[in-house]
Amino acid sequence: FVNVAVAGILACRTAAIMATTEMLLCCLEGTQNSALEIRAPAEHQLMQFSLQHGFGVALLDIFLSPHVSMQTRQLACLQARRFVTVHWNKQNAPSFMEPQVSEEHKRIMREQLLKGLSGEDSKLSTAVSMAVAMVANEDYPHAWPQLLPHLLATFQAGTREQVQGAMRCA
Repeated sequence: FVNVAVAGILACRTAAIMATTEMLLCCLEGTQNSALEIRAPAEHQLMQFSLQHGFGVALLDIFLSPHVSMQTRQLACLQARRFVTVHWNKQNAPSFMEPQVSEEHKRIMREQLLKGLSGEDSKLSTAVSMAVAMVANEDYPHAWPQLLPHLLATFQAGTREQVQGAMRCA
């Protein structure tokens, strides 16, 4: 019975995360609309989402999705970088706002950022490398020891675009 209950909770949580990611995607797309009556509520909702746990993870899920437009993926990464600036580290950010990103979400986001460095589009590579550099400034080497080995492997075996993206992180 306990395993069934846990599975049910996880399924509900996964469905809730997927629904939130879809709503976030709609907000990101709405913020790009030139019509103020669409853009303003989308910007307001995006600000509300930024105060929820899991916001950064959801942004990077959108960034990594090949089914989303390049423009929206780039915006998602930009928003993730802003999110890191404001919510990552209570001690080091003069502009810090609650909630602070949980250690579990930081771990997930660091993994997502490394996946993002393997992309081939130069605009997306630039956006993710800036986010990687920002997180590295806070977490390397103590909380992100795998960053340097990943970058070195990219320098040795990556495509031209991947190497350029990795170089922007340094």
